Amino acid sequence: MNGYNLSHNFYEWAFNNREEFKPVVSALYFYLVEVCNTLNWKKEFSMSAKECMEGMGVSGYNTYKYAFDVLCKNGFIKVIKKSTNQYQANIIALSNFDEATDRPMDEATDRPMDEATNKATSKQLQGTHQSTGDIHKTVNNKTINSKTNKQSYADYVKLTKEEYEKLCTQYTETGAKRMIEILSNYKGASGKKYKSDYLAILNWVVERYKGELQKKTSGEKAYVHINSNFSGDYSDKF
Repeated sequence: MNGYNLSHNFYEWAFNNREEFKPVVSALYFYLVEVCNTLNWKKEFSMSAKECMEGMGVSGYNTYKYAFDVLCKNGFIKVIKKSTNQYQANIIALSNFDEATDRPMDEATDRPMDEATNKATSKQLQGTHQSTGDIHKTVNNKTINSKTNKQSYADYVKLTKEEYEKLCTQYTETGAKRMIEILSNYKGASGKKYKSDYLAILNWVVERYKGELQKKTSGEKAYVHINSNFSGDYSDKF
């Protein structure tokens, strides 16, 4: 299994299914491919709707659900165990691949690009080949970027530059540094190791960090309330 073949098959399908294809569908699919790659191409892995929405960069559950259903319907992903609500994780697998032969199993996506474009004019065909070349180039660049050496952001935490920038964008640089500190302290104390520190942060450290912020906010409100009770002039009491 490799990212290039997965992307090639996906864009063949997209070329022939313009009505169903939407940018959010490719955003979800390639996020799942990236996660699977990070997990060393596990046959099955769990992903919650919340994680997928963050990875896609969308906030609407219905938008995510549309993309998820399209991928299931067309055989790009297979649901092994369905979640009971949007907060629990689905157990899924990338289903369009035969790992032994590295060939797609879905006949709908096993057609050569030439067959899909036989009805086009020579001008359209030339444009398609140029577009496909650009797509392949982009996918190759993405593959290279995903394998970029990770940098140490704490004693026990390593991230790619892209992963760190995503955390800074979503949670501010202060938040990113604090979450990295939380994970590093935990790994150092427990000896726990993760295949991806970035996914570990998304899976549980984010919630821990949000809990800290809530406690801090509650403490500040309580402090203000107590001080307000003593803000009057008590000089006449003494």
